Order: sequence, then C-alpha cells, then structure tokens
Amino acid sequence: GVAGSSMGSAAHIAAAVGTLSVGNDAAGSVRMPASFGGVFGIKPTFGMVASYPPSSAGILGHTGPMGWGVAETALLLSVIAGPDPRDPFSLPRQPAVTSPDLEAGVSGMRIAYSPSLGIREPHRQVRASTDAAAKAFESLGANVEAVDPDFSGLIEAYDCIRIVNRAAAYHRSGAGARRSEMDELVARVIDQAAAYSTADYVAALAERDRLTVLMREFHETYDVLLTPTMAVLPLPIGTGPGPDDAHWYLIGGEIWSPYTFPFNMTHQPAASIPCGLTEADDTTPAGLPIGLQVVGGMHRDDLVLRACRAYETTRVWSRPACSFRGGAQ
Repeated sequence: GVAGSSMGSAAHIAAAVGTLSVGNDAAGSVRMPASFGGVFGIKPTFGMVASYPPSSAGILGHTGPMGWGVAETALLLSVIAGPDPRDPFSLPRQPAVTSPDLEAGVSGMRIAYSPSLGIREPHRQVRASTDAAAKAFESLGANVEAVDPDFSGLIEAYDCIRIVNRAAAYHRSGAGARRSEMDELVARVIDQAAAYSTADYVAALAERDRLTVLMREFHETYDVLLTPTMAVLPLPIGTGPGPDDAHWYLIGGEIWSPYTFPFNMTHQPAASIPCGLTEADDTTPAGLPIGLQVVGGMHRDDLVLRACRAYETTRVWSRPACSFRGGAQ
C-alpha cells in the first residue's frame, strides 16, 4: 500500500527485524511510514544529515532515523549527523541530544496545535487521537493553543519544485530517455515538468522562501507545532493513486498526506510519534497505528525530540521482542 518510500525501514522495525533504521524524506517518507507503521521517526533540520548521492528531489530531500523509541532514535541521529564535503548543504556536526535534554519535559513550553494545517480535515479517528495528544501535552504543563499557519500557495509551489527537480534528475541519469520503461506515475513527472516555465520555477522558490520566513516567525512565538502526521487511516494493501490522480499524494482526487511535505519546503525538523490506534468500522480494522507530527523551528531538533520524549512517557508502547538467530557470518 501507499506509505512513503521508506516504508521498508518502518516495516523492518515494526516486524522486530531490528530496532533502528534510516529513511529518506522528500515529502514525508520518514514520517508517513513511521505513522502507518506505529514507530517513531524524525526528519531532521535540512542538512543536519549529509546526503550523498544527492536526493532526486533536490532541496526537498532529507535523511533521518527511525526507531521504536525516542531515546534510541535520537542516539542514531547523533551518529549519522554531520557534514560531507560532497553535500553543499550539509551542516557542521551538531551537539548530540543527550538523556538529560530529552528528559527536560515540556512544562511551560509554548505549543501550537493545528489539526488540519488549513489544508484538509483529517479522518475523525485521526482527529480524536491528535486532540487527545494535545490534551496530554497540556497535562504535562505545556501551554497549547489552536493555530493554523498560512500555507496558502504551498501545494502549487511544492509541485513545481518537486516535479522539476525529479525530472531533471531523471534526465541527468539517462532514465528520461527511457520513459516507456518507467512506472506511469514516474514517467508522468517528465511530462508535467515540460509544462513549467523558468518563471514558474522562480516563483515557486519565492513561495518557498515566504513559507520559510513565515515559519521562522511562527516559531518566535511557539516552540513546537503539533499536527496529525496523516490525514487518513492506514490504507489497505494495494491502495494507490489511480490513472486520474496527477500526483503521488492524491487517491481518488483526495489528498491523503497533506501535513508532511510543508516542512520539507521549510527545512524544519519534524517527527512522527504514535498517538493512538484505530477502532474498527466498516472499512478499517481495529488496532492500526495513528501518528502525531511534532514540528520545531530550524535547528531546534532538540525541542522536537524533547517534546516527543515527554509525550512518549504518557503512553504505553507495545513492541515485539527482537530476536536475532544464526551464528556469526
């Protein structure tokens, strides 16, 4: 089913093959599978984890860790973070987020909560779970306020940047010359890119700049922002975009993952942490995971991890025991 390109990493953890993994996130592909897989994952500040070879999504691409819990995932982040001379956007190594930082709690923290980001309302069960999570933060002493940042113009700008960068990567690799051999959704990107002008691309970058400034100002007031990770419940196996769905995030013309890619545009750290399980209804079985997204200002990965760890203490996580068989290879 649809869940993001790093669903294998989430499945690796959820199936107890291992306790940690790494994913790539250009639109949510660490956070979306973390949400649907019932594990924790963080897309760090852009450039914190160097990327080479570069992402085909260009400035939208991030690399981040996934794990069962916040502490071990934070430890993995401290290991993989750091510069690479081949990545022009990579940042100097950041101080590790240590246990005392993680356990500092959220008392007095200023938290914004947006259940829709002004884009679309989530499924009622998603909304109920994330509403309950916001109340949990209040019970931990945080000041929580309902706020919707202004993401008007987001989708058009994101589409342009994503499509043009991916098409350029396909052409550089030579794959663009073999369009007939591509998956139809991938091949369509090449056709879509041809419809954009240079002026369109420059305007999209300007809108990305506006959103970045908007969120930097937003985080002058709020330490973190809470949203659902996904707008929908975990999808049945085999679900995906149809022939009339022009973009990966559409199924039957409806956007199913509107809350993750805004923060690829703005380069902020954003994590997904389990916040509930589905109740059985006509279309969904009981017990499927629901995720809460926790977003911080640029370079405040520490606050995101700290908030997630505080929330983690309010929930009992059920996880399988990892079992490694076989001798040394």
